[in-house]
Amino acid sequence: MIGGSKWSFLLLLGAALSGCATKTATPAMVVSPSPVTAPAPQVPPPAQAPSPAKPFDPSSVTQAEKTATFSDAKVLIEKLNAIIKAKDFGAWKTYLTPAYIVYYSDPAVLASLSDSPVLKREGIVLHSLQDYFLQVVYQSRQNARLDDIDFVGANSIVAITLSPAGDRLVLYNLERQNDSWKIGMGRQ
Repeated sequence: MIGGSKWSFLLLLGAALSGCATKTATPAMVVSPSPVTAPAPQVPPPAQAPSPAKPFDPSSVTQAEKTATFSDAKVLIEKLNAIIKAKDFGAWKTYLTPAYIVYYSDPAVLASLSDSPVLKREGIVLHSLQDYFLQVVYQSRQNARLDDIDFVGANSIVAITLSPAGDRLVLYNLERQNDSWKIGMGRQ
């Protein structure tokens, strides 16, 4: 059997080797704990950049989707025609995307539109979105007719009307937001 002093010595030696102090150590034999250093911060691996979205392929739209979307757009344009004929600015504004409202409320845009030959000839100067509605939209869209649509994104279409000469003219850029169609800016 090992004596008490040898046993204490072995405990102190074990504690010294493991870097821990022991309560049974004598003052002459106290082992200082090794300095504690904070672990190096774990740097997460760099996040992988999201893969770029695949470009929209209009040929991926099925005939059934196109037919249903055309019907939805036609109903919308009939509602818009009635709103525009009634000069109901408040109702018309509810069918606009926020980007459209911001763009056609911009004084620089309104000034540029006011410089168009037709408005200049009539002496019309646009100062607000409501002016734009009354002087441009009311004059040109109250009898709009939808002849075709082109998908430009999964949730955006161009509503097309055909001129008497058969030219495809953009009637509206429409964007689906929260399951309803709104007049948007289209591709910028």
